[in-house]
Amino acid sequence: LAQGRWPKPRSATAALQQQAGKRERMVKISVLRDCLNGIVNAEKRGKRQVLVRPSSKVIIKFLQVMQKHGYIGDLEIVDDH
Repeated sequence: LAQGRWPKPRSATAALQQQAGKRERMVKISVLRDCLNGIVNAEKRGKRQVLVRPSSKVIIKFLQVMQKHGYIGDLEIVDDH
């Protein structure tokens, strides 16, 4: 090491990325959290509709419970398969 300088520390992820030569892909950790964040953000902006994607059985059941308790107005489920 020249003049007492230490090499810049790198994370293990950065080292693996450099070795693989690929960019890191983002992974959805919580689809339910993303759904609720989308609803909250739309409400803050004054939007009356929110498109939630991706959807799952858990999200559908959760939104139906929220609708039953009056937190959500109309709920439309579109199956595009």
